[in-house]
Amino acid sequence: FTDLCKALGFQMPEKYVITPDDQNPEWQKAQQQQGSKKDPLVQAEEVKAQAGLQKAQIDAQTKQGEIQAKAQADMQQEQVRSANDVAIEREKIAAQMELERYKAQLQADTQLAIERMRLEFKAAQPMPQMGVQ
Repeated sequence: FTDLCKALGFQMPEKYVITPDDQNPEWQKAQQQQGSKKDPLVQAEEVKAQAGLQKAQIDAQTKQGEIQAKAQADMQQEQVRSANDVAIEREKIAAQMELERYKAQLQADTQLAIERMRLEFKAAQPMPQMGVQ
């Protein structure tokens, strides 16, 4: 390589490329870097595997978010249902109390009417006269 560069008129071929010499530290460094490079197919498979792993993580996070959202919605729905049940029970109790008040008032009014009729009936009866025959 050096001879070829000199024949072409280049004064310092090392300026453009590293001379392949096992004693040259730059050559050793370049060889180590070259040797540490992986096969492009292996690198492609590693990238695919990494992408698959990231997709699986994203899918798992999405699924977890969906589960949490459903659990929260279910909990809110149960709270609403429970609140509705309590409200319905209160309405039933209020209606029952109103019915009992109505029954008591009706009973009192009925007793009062019966007593009034009894007194009116008694007043309308002729009084027996005691000494007249």
